[in-house]
Order: sequence, then structure tokens, then C-alpha cells
Amino acid sequence: MSETADEATPMQFVADLPDGVRENVLALQSLQSKYQEAFIAYLKEKEAIELKYEKLYQPLYAKRKEIVTGAREPTEEEVSKGQAAIDKEMKDEDGGVEELDDDGNPIEKAAEEEGADEQEDAEKGIPEFWLRALEGGEGITIEQHDNEILAHLTNITSETLTEPSTGFKLTFEFEENDFFTETTLTKTYYTKLDEEDGEHLLVKAEGCDISWAKGKNPTVTLKKKKQTSKVGKGTRIVEKPVQRNSFFKFFSPLQCEDSNITQTIADEMAEDHAAGSFIRERIIPCAVTYFTGQAMSDEGFNFGAEGLQEMLKGGADGSPQDCKQQ
Repeated sequence: MSETADEATPMQFVADLPDGVRENVLALQSLQSKYQEAFIAYLKEKEAIELKYEKLYQPLYAKRKEIVTGAREPTEEEVSKGQAAIDKEMKDEDGGVEELDDDGNPIEKAAEEEGADEQEDAEKGIPEFWLRALEGGEGITIEQHDNEILAHLTNITSETLTEPSTGFKLTFEFEENDFFTETTLTKTYYTKLDEEDGEHLLVKAEGCDISWAKGKNPTVTLKKKKQTSKVGKGTRIVEKPVQRNSFFKFFSPLQCEDSNITQTIADEMAEDHAAGSFIRERIIPCAVTYFTGQAMSDEGFNFGAEGLQEMLKGGADGSPQDCKQQ
């Protein structure tokens, strides 16, 4: 029976089962169908709840942007509650023991009083907030030559896409800068729902064009090369553009059409989807914890690259496709 089971299709396997056993398996198939109906209903309700709370988060994200960019000063209540959260975190780490200075005052309180007279000269906003937050993200590559550009990043938002296309869109907002003319850069992931396990499988990703100022594109560098003249025996020095790693390649994802796809390309697509999902699900909601470094020390936030890949398994479905850089 085991040899037949290995070679037979599922329908043939069931048909060849002994009387009684076959009927029992068919009954289980009926129960499985009812489970699948309930599971699909759950997925629809889950999506509706996620969309509901995505809208509820927006006012909080708008207030965060105002503080990060220096558009407004935080209220005393906001600062007080933030300090209380940090104090609680520190006490939990220290086992509830409050650390005192030489005068017997809590160190947190002493530091707060010391800085009170410096408020008038306080810097507006939080410089390089999103740069530092992104640096803590799993699967996100930021090179040294990206830093001065990402220092102009003022906000990142995510929008869930519903019918007719499903997926999500990331929007990166920049202040005016000397590197490119756009004020927003976008990355959109189109997915399809696998109703068997509830996973969202990557269909394709779309980036955007970036109008780089001359000599400011971080994805290329100019290398000098000697070139022999076609006329005569002289040589000359020419500059040849050479591709190099950069965060901004994130906005030029692979585009795939029907043809062959290598495992390397499939892995790259899955890694790109993982990075985008990490920004959406972790960095945007918890940006301040990535800015402070708390997220990296908190086991609950630090998935690790392998965990992310497992979570997003199936991002590239392995079907034959032809890929080209956008």
C-alpha cells in the first residue's frame, strides 16, 4: 500500500482505500472543506480589522512627523509619559532598584533638572531620525554614501492595497535637497492571498524613477580608465560609470515576465519583499524603538534574517519567469 501511495494521485489514493476507511477519509474531507470556509471568513474579518486600525494609527503617525520635523514642540504630557515609559523600562531591567546619585536623588530626575535650563537652546525636531531607524532594520542595506541623502528623509508611510489589487505601498517623504528633485519616493508590492495558509505571496514589486542631480546618484560611481585612441597611438583617461550597492536600489526592483527564473533571482525577490514588509510591519509602527536601539535589544522585535525569510516564505513562487531591472 505504501508503494502505491507514493505513486498514486491523492484521488487515486483515496479511491483505493479499503471500504470503511475510504468513507471515513471522505468524511474528514467534508470537515476540512467546512474548516476552509471558516478560515476564509476569518481572513476577510482579519483584513477588515487591520484596515480599521491602519486608519486609527494615522493621527499618531501625523503627530510623530510633526515632532520629528520640528513642526511643533511636544506637549508636557507627551514628554512626561515618554519619560515614565523609559523609567519603567530601566527599573524593569535593574530589577526594580532605583539608582541614585551622590546626593541621594534619582539619576533620571537629576538629569531632567540639569537640562531644564537648556530648553531655550534645544534643537528642533530629531535630526536623522529615519536614517537611524532604518539602520536597525533587518535586511535593509544602507551604505556610507547613502547617509547624507537619507538624512533628508522626513517620514515613511504605508498604505494597504485592496481590490482590484492587493498588497501595500510604501511612501518615503523627503525635504528639499541637492540630490534629487522628487519629494516622495514610492515602492509598491503586489501580492496574492494563498487561501490554504493565509500567506500573501509576492506577485511583483514596482519602484519609481528618481531624478538625480548630476554626480549625485549613489547607485553608481565613476571609475577612471585608460582608453587607447582609435586614431593614432595616444591614450586618454575616460570615466566609466560602475554600479555599486546603495539603499536607493530598493526603488529599482526586479521586474518579472514569463520565462526562466534562477534561484538567485527568486532569493533576491524574496529578500526585497522581506525588507519592504519589515519596514511596513516593524519600522513604521515602532520607529522610535529602532531610533533608540531598544528594538534591537528587545527579543520580541528582533526576528533575524532567517526568521523573516520563514515568515515571508513563498514571496517568490518559483514559477518560470524572466527578470529585468526596472
